[in-house]
Amino acid sequence: MLRNTTKLVGVALATMAAGGAIAPAANADSVFFTVGVDGRATVGAWVDGSSADARLELVRGGTVIAKGTPADEWSDGAMHVSNLVAGDVLNVYRGTALLGGVSYAGRPMVRQDACAGRTSFTVVRDENAVIDGAGAFVPTGGGSGDHSRAIWTHTDAFATVTVDRALVLGEVAWVQTDASVRWADDTLVWVRSRREMSVPACPAPSGPASPVAPVTTTTIPVDQTPAQIKAALKTTGKQLGKLDPAKLGRKASFALNFAAPAAGTARLHLTVKANGKTIALGEGSAKATKAQPLKVTVKLPKAVRTLLKRSKRLSITLVATFDPAASGVQPSQTATTVTLKRRAKAKR
Repeated sequence: MLRNTTKLVGVALATMAAGGAIAPAANADSVFFTVGVDGRATVGAWVDGSSADARLELVRGGTVIAKGTPADEWSDGAMHVSNLVAGDVLNVYRGTALLGGVSYAGRPMVRQDACAGRTSFTVVRDENAVIDGAGAFVPTGGGSGDHSRAIWTHTDAFATVTVDRALVLGEVAWVQTDASVRWADDTLVWVRSRREMSVPACPAPSGPASPVAPVTTTTIPVDQTPAQIKAALKTTGKQLGKLDPAKLGRKASFALNFAAPAAGTARLHLTVKANGKTIALGEGSAKATKAQPLKVTVKLPKAVRTLLKRSKRLSITLVATFDPAASGVQPSQTATTVTLKRRAKAKR
């Protein structure tokens, strides 16, 4: 996997832009998450060997929201859901045995600069994934009229996708990434995530630029939001790290502070890996009317509270998603890992 590389360059041809998928590697399991232009999603898995007794469950906040059987992305075995939320977990079973779980990261994303008339746009990938393809295509063209070539370059999580002609209103801009995880038995699993977005009209210019000085605005620039969310989550993570898992397990909910960078909705989602399984610990959300500190109440399911009470040490993944209220601004998401330790009882 290409990681920690300062600059990555890729090329996609028309066959891929038309929606072509990469087949799973031989003798390897794979999982896929695909989100279409309407937000509806397709989720599934391919399991090497016999799949007669294999089954899938999509879990959100400790509740199973969909069930299915391993299949490829184009077969009837894929699960279709109204949406996907960062932290949703796809669990794969063979019989009663859990092979493993894969958590949906909420990425990749296509940003709103993928608008009509532009020849380049920005996409965002998960930090543990690489871009496998990106571009644009005509949804009703069956492949005809698609962009014949797309090139992407990126540093860190952001990438600029350049296509061979200007985007057209109603086309579909897309990005696809690959990552890998391992099941509990150390089997390698490929994780493919794809996101599609209908190309909108570009926002009309707000007015002529000043020849002397830049126009002052109270709107937070889009490119600043991810950095602000990351800084806010770092502070929230420090607060979470001070909590005792045993004491936390005696509560039905608890509050975490989060600094919203603007008006919008902040969501916090907590997961933990235990016995080779990814478990959703809890989630919560809060709305901001402006840049302000928030208290996000995280609800803890009963089964999770039992795990917390019994644990002396837990490594928790804390995911923050911020959906700005401003029109045309894409949500931003980041994650951090926090270790909770049971505190020793004070001697009397």
